[in-house]
Amino acid sequence: MKKEKVSKEKKDNKKNQSILDKSNDGSQLDELSKYYESVLKKANILIKENELEKALEILEDELDAPYIPLEYENKFEDLFEQTRAQIKYLSEVQDIDGLNREELFETIFKSKNDNSKMSYGSLLLFFDRFGSSLELSEIKKIDAYLSSKKADNDSKAWVITMLKNAKVDYEFDYFNLYKNQFHKINPTKVDVFAISPYYKQMASLIDDMTEKDPSLNNFCITFLYNIYLYEFPNVPPIDYKNLSVAIFQYILRSLTGKDFNYQSGEIEEYMNKVIPLINNYTVY
Repeated sequence: MKKEKVSKEKKDNKKNQSILDKSNDGSQLDELSKYYESVLKKANILIKENELEKALEILEDELDAPYIPLEYENKFEDLFEQTRAQIKYLSEVQDIDGLNREELFETIFKSKNDNSKMSYGSLLLFFDRFGSSLELSEIKKIDAYLSSKKADNDSKAWVITMLKNAKVDYEFDYFNLYKNQFHKINPTKVDVFAISPYYKQMASLIDDMTEKDPSLNNFCITFLYNIYLYEFPNVPPIDYKNLSVAIFQYILRSLTGKDFNYQSGEIEEYMNKVIPLINNYTVY
């Protein structure tokens, strides 16, 4: 799902924010930092106490302000989106909490408008309750979903992660929408994004390269995740160090408009092949 913008005209005024940052002396910046840290602390306390709507209101008030230092704007936006997603999830779970096993399972892959869509709340709740004892009929329906040419790779990745966590030892048919390819996969034998050594190493390198810019890091990790979706169940045929640098350079160029040269013809060829496809299916 694409991330919706929260604040108003200030989003288009990054240059003015930079000027304001420079115009403040050290003491003023210290006072601002103390204030914004106190707001973040208060919001996090409310979230822990399950006062999600109150936390959301506080964060939204700050994001609607005419000026926020960029560092805290990113922090407020991230926490706002996480809190809003949690509210949406809890609302969805409340609607399905009283369903029996069969009814709950049926809500996973059904949507009022599109049968290729999936309910994440239903998926998580079902596997929390019944994931360790899947019935063959349920496995067959999951297999049909994973092999669907309509369902997107991101939704399938969530299902595969649930299957792996539940240690479901079964050979599923998987259709990679990005590459228009079928694969045979066993969830117990594939690496999902969060635990794949290849992607963990890349994420670590990207974290190092973007440590002073949370927004840049977010864009790079999003792009990395889409490469995972593009290649699954395989990994890129590229050295992870070189590909990490290429992702960082590509995102940096996209944000600044500056040109750069890839480290090798192999990297350039791979990125030029992947980028158009990822841009069509990018998951935010």
